[in-house]
Amino acid sequence: MERHWRSAVAAILAFGMTASIGAQGMDASDWMRVRELAPGTAILVTTAGSEEVTRYIIATDDSSMMVLNLAAVAPEVRDVLSRFAGSHPEYLSDPNNQTFVFEKNVRIGLDRITERIARASVIAVKKPGTERSAVGCSIAAHYGGAVIGGLPGAIIGGAAGKDTGPALTGMLVGWAVGSVYVYRRCKHTPEKLIYGVP
Repeated sequence: MERHWRSAVAAILAFGMTASIGAQGMDASDWMRVRELAPGTAILVTTAGSEEVTRYIIATDDSSMMVLNLAAVAPEVRDVLSRFAGSHPEYLSDPNNQTFVFEKNVRIGLDRITERIARASVIAVKKPGTERSAVGCSIAAHYGGAVIGGLPGAIIGGAAGKDTGPALTGMLVGWAVGSVYVYRRCKHTPEKLIYGVP
């Protein structure tokens, strides 16, 4: 249950952050947005002459980004390495380190799983879309719908009549519409463009 509550809270916060970013009108051609991505972040990268691929941020600078390419490793190793990139990016970016040891007996050469991509070759960088818990999103929709739909509906309905009937009807209709909207936004977060060549 606690996991579902966390999902609900995360969804509401994400919704607010998305609205805030949209209002700021950030420039997608600004490479600084890539530099601000935390190590371990999953991204979709398109470079000149290649299709879109999934990579994980290790480090970035003004002219390039170092990423993990985990397409050829087993899923259980992929999860460990993506978390490791978030907690110890300095190890993966240090040229003196040659291998990553997984469960003592498995060694993976870092040259097999790390790449440095020149900024000049990057066409686009996106954050992948996400799917969230249906239960968590239902909780978010219940409370978020009340705020963005129920309250305005009650105010508008109250203004339309002298008794409580229109206000109650407006609140219920607004709550229902707001809940559906919040649930849909929560359940699926679309891909988000971080950087794109103008």
